[in-house]
Amino acid sequence: MVDAGVGGTTIAAGGSAQPPQGGTTAIVPDGGGDVTGKDAAGGTGGGLDGRTDGGTGGRTDGGTGSPSCPNSGGPSMVSLPAGFCIDSTEVTRSQYEAWLRSNPPTTGQMADCSSNTTFAPDAKCMGSATAPNYVCLEDCGNHPQVCIDWCDAYAYCKAVGKRLCGKIGGGASSPDDITNPNLSQWNCACTSQGASAYPYGATYNTKACNGIDLWPSGPPPYQYETVPVGSMATCQSSVAGYAGVFDLSGSVEEFEDSCSTEGEPSARRCNIRGGSFAASVSHLRCASNVTVPRYSFANDIGFRCCSAP
Repeated sequence: MVDAGVGGTTIAAGGSAQPPQGGTTAIVPDGGGDVTGKDAAGGTGGGLDGRTDGGTGGRTDGGTGSPSCPNSGGPSMVSLPAGFCIDSTEVTRSQYEAWLRSNPPTTGQMADCSSNTTFAPDAKCMGSATAPNYVCLEDCGNHPQVCIDWCDAYAYCKAVGKRLCGKIGGGASSPDDITNPNLSQWNCACTSQGASAYPYGATYNTKACNGIDLWPSGPPPYQYETVPVGSMATCQSSVAGYAGVFDLSGSVEEFEDSCSTEGEPSARRCNIRGGSFAASVSHLRCASNVTVPRYSFANDIGFRCCSAP
């Protein structure tokens, strides 16, 4: 997370980033929330002790010929028939906080993250003082980690012996290939290698995953928020070999190792996938994506890891 003060960008409902109106991190319906620069106060949130949901990891076999998965940290992984492993859930606050307590050095990051001076979540974003219903504030260890940027997610996955999900076979996914289940790890897992439009099937189910339609409708303040990872048994595939990967639709948007290569590193845009608790049907499809600047963050953006290559 780069120390950039308030500012940044706001993701509009159509999925494109617009100039900000301030430094708030309140969610707007079906828009991915406000994405701001790093608050200089830093902060890591609070009350996050130990690990939950998977502990130090594990392995689930996805079928004959499927690879063994890293058992080195973060969520347990699912071994997919496509030849790679993916975290069964998004990385939780407890898991991310455990990594922060190890005091990981910010030196040695990739060139595009050379301005990233801290891995701590943004304090104002985590506190969500302007919209308390949008960020979990009590008993949150098993909720997805939010309020961190792409560089933080990339560094975490590398540190625990995994990688931010990218191209099948290794490296980053080209922005042109992110909807190709034979090339994109994230899309392959979400679609069960092209078998479905949503993790759970071909047609939209309003209650299967944590999207905006799960929550009661009405005037602001809106009541939707994150839920504990893996707590919605319906939000997974029923295709043999692809079950056991939860929350690829809804919950929080997920950073993917797929970024533009043009312009200054700090301005390069990266894909976030899967929609969030504030998203409706069009953003909850596996094919949906939004791009945000590399150093952007929000209270409905998180991540999960894949195995390398």
